[in-house]
Amino acid sequence: MLKSHYFYLCPDADGSWVLHKKGCSVLTGKREKRFIGSLYTTHQALAVARVHQTRVICCSDCLTSSERPAPRQAETQRKKAPVPLRHYGNERKE
Repeated sequence: MLKSHYFYLCPDADGSWVLHKKGCSVLTGKREKRFIGSLYTTHQALAVARVHQTRVICCSDCLTSSERPAPRQAETQRKKAPVPLRHYGNERKE
């Protein structure tokens, strides 16, 4: 069974918000922090954080690279779905 963790959001200098777990060394020095909940995974915490703030990044100290989800692709970078083609050269001729 997964263990729950407390997650917090702290504002960053560039206007984004940083997601931290309770006990993070960076989090202890912050005055302004928002508790977003007791959650089981980083994915859940990011989903909840993005409800409150649009620009959220993971802390590089307390959230290891294996816990961090892959970065979102921009709309322009997403692969387009393949378009079906009709082949006209294969028709029967009588």
